[in-house]
Amino acid sequence: MSYPTADMLTLFTPWMRQARHHLRRFEEEINAMNVFPVPDADTGSNLLTTVSAAAEASSPQEGIQAAFHRARGNSGTLFSAWLSALVRSLGVEGRFTPEALHVALFTAAQAAEKTMSAPAEGTILSVMQALAKAPLTGEMPEHLHSLAQVAVEAARATGQTQHEAAQAHTYDAGAVGLFIVINGLSIVYSGRQVPETEYTQLLKPPSRLNTPHRQRQDEVELICELAADVSKIAQLRSDLTPLGDSLTIVPAPEAGAEPQRWLVHLHTAQPDRAVERVRQVAEPDNLRFTSLADGRHEPHPSTDRPQDG
Repeated sequence: MSYPTADMLTLFTPWMRQARHHLRRFEEEINAMNVFPVPDADTGSNLLTTVSAAAEASSPQEGIQAAFHRARGNSGTLFSAWLSALVRSLGVEGRFTPEALHVALFTAAQAAEKTMSAPAEGTILSVMQALAKAPLTGEMPEHLHSLAQVAVEAARATGQTQHEAAQAHTYDAGAVGLFIVINGLSIVYSGRQVPETEYTQLLKPPSRLNTPHRQRQDEVELICELAADVSKIAQLRSDLTPLGDSLTIVPAPEAGAEPQRWLVHLHTAQPDRAVERVRQVAEPDNLRFTSLADGRHEPHPSTDRPQDG
């Protein structure tokens, strides 16, 4: 089915379900490509979990909220920020035109980058930025197909622009995942897509796993939500930066909430100190720890501690 005159209200759920279908199909291949920021083989699963949350919602507004609350991993957290800004810029019943999408993609890329403390080149963010800069190309079917081509080329470029991917002779897993999402939008809208024979060439496992020099045995991924004023979030970002990396703080898509809700993501070897810093701002909820040691994304012992004290 195609939707040649659709708005986001019509397109959102079919798009997310199409993206979920292809992410599920290539989940293990994308996991195997995962060498940055941590070679923990979970990027495909993280994106699939986040997109699936949006796909199960009954409206675009509920979809971006579900992606926020159920985002997993560095890639899922960034994707939730990008998707929220994209949908809000387009509007639920606004005209879905190449011009409106161009503005929305620019807005979404900026929003995603602003959530990060240390944006890196050659990642999912690079595909977001390439889409933001893509020129207008004809009517919407042609434009969406062109965007899918832009996304696949940006994903391919990460094999040279990202050091870890270049060393491992592969491509950034998150970048490839976002291409699959964009390709899904083109498929849903008009049935056009980048040929599978072209993009499956990107889905190759690393020939040499170039793990970071810093040991990850004692590190965890921390994700939580909290409600706080913007000024307190600025201080929290400053406090968390020296405790780890891959720090991302995403504003919730719910409008008008006081105080604003936020999603915090951090890789850290000091989870207790990180949680202490969070609690100095506000009591966190939906607090999750997962191990970065062996790539199985298993619960860290920190999750066994009471989280209400």
